[in-house]
Amino acid sequence: MISSGIIYTNQFDCLREGDVSFISWYGDKLWVIARDSVFYYQESEKQFHYLTTLEEEISPVTAMYVGDDHTLWIATVENVWVVPLSFPEQRRKIGTIRNGQCFSLG
Repeated sequence: MISSGIIYTNQFDCLREGDVSFISWYGDKLWVIARDSVFYYQESEKQFHYLTTLEEEISPVTAMYVGDDHTLWIATVENVWVVPLSFPEQRRKIGTIRNGQCFSLG
């Protein structure tokens, strides 16, 4: 960017190359899903934090939501994951989506 004859440059942190599948802003955090890992950017600290790794490389993410109960919900074309933000190691797959038509729990 050039402003008043001064050239400004921006520097970006690269979390992972070539496999970022989802980016969204919820609350005060930027959420990033890269392959099988979940990260968030804390604006007040100006840095990324690793949250968790899911058990398998997830298929493309179609939606993500952070609930009022501090639970992260991740929907892919194949599964639905729940990640408690206070205890991300307790993440679990709660359902399966078959052929984009049928959702089943368990």
